[in-house]
Amino acid sequence: MPGIGSISGQRAQVKTERGDGQSFGRELWLKGGDVANVMIVPSGGEDDGRLDQFWLISPRMVTDQGKQFFPTILCEDGNTPPAEFSTEKPQHKFGMWVYCYNIVHPKNDPTKDFTEKVLPSGTKQYIEEINDFVVFQRGFGRGDYLWNSVVTINDEQGTLTGFLVKIRRQGDGMQDTIFTVTAVPERVLTLDDELAARAAELPTILEFYGSRSARALSQARGETEESAPATKNVADTLDEGDDFFGGDSTGEEKPTVVDTDIF
Repeated sequence: MPGIGSISGQRAQVKTERGDGQSFGRELWLKGGDVANVMIVPSGGEDDGRLDQFWLISPRMVTDQGKQFFPTILCEDGNTPPAEFSTEKPQHKFGMWVYCYNIVHPKNDPTKDFTEKVLPSGTKQYIEEINDFVVFQRGFGRGDYLWNSVVTINDEQGTLTGFLVKIRRQGDGMQDTIFTVTAVPERVLTLDDELAARAAELPTILEFYGSRSARALSQARGETEESAPATKNVADTLDEGDDFFGGDSTGEEKPTVVDTDIF
């Protein structure tokens, strides 16, 4: 069930039943030191499925060419994996749609069209323009620290949307990586009419992952002859220049809503 209250209540039940653990995974791909400047789309209300909890598995699969990949498969029946993957351990996660303005990198990538920005200290940052809707999904974090940061934003602001939120990643390894989600409420943000209409039509989080896992399930069940991986790691998707972020792939320029300097 979506919404801040429902997710927090059910998460407490999950921790009681199986103990607290750390799970990893992401859709908005950040490397160590990256900061994503976003506006959360859902308000946090109980009836908005654009923020929800779910259970995922990432089983090892192999294409006909022998290439292994790890698709994202939604456990549609609570935390029970599909029969083909009954031995996989599901991970409890939350996800939400955000509008990502840009990602600020500490290092340049000469293969990308980053904008260099020099801070007063002389430190250089490299800004990657995104300007589109993305799903941010993670495990709840050790002690639910990451989820609790989202709850804190909602408690302090009375909503999750309408202002700048910074999503940071520190560390690159599985043991030293920490994500933070921090509100900057004085930076008020709005979507123009076109983007607001798109936001209203976004699929729910469960629909989003259900669609992504459908091909992997079909392949596992022998219902398709396709040999390509059912889903891609988002890092690979971004590196290949695919249109992951949900716009069309016609090459139409996406609107820039906010000047990078406000961040």
